[in-house]
Amino acid sequence: MNELILNLADKAIEDLPGAWNIPDEFCFNFANLIIQECVNACLEEAEKFRGEQDITDFKICAMVIKERFEV
Repeated sequence: MNELILNLADKAIEDLPGAWNIPDEFCFNFANLIIQECVNACLEEAEKFRGEQDITDFKICAMVIKERFEV
């Protein structure tokens, strides 16, 4: 499991009562869904602008997100 995801999950639940019982697997799966949505948003924007401008930035953005979170 990506250490960054676990650290972010720990930060998110620090002040929540009873948060200690949220399984790491839930946090990991939830984070992966959000990450994939971000990647998809970048790639969808790239498709919208295909032919109108350089879409390389959108694709680089998607790649950087994937690499940062190791997905």
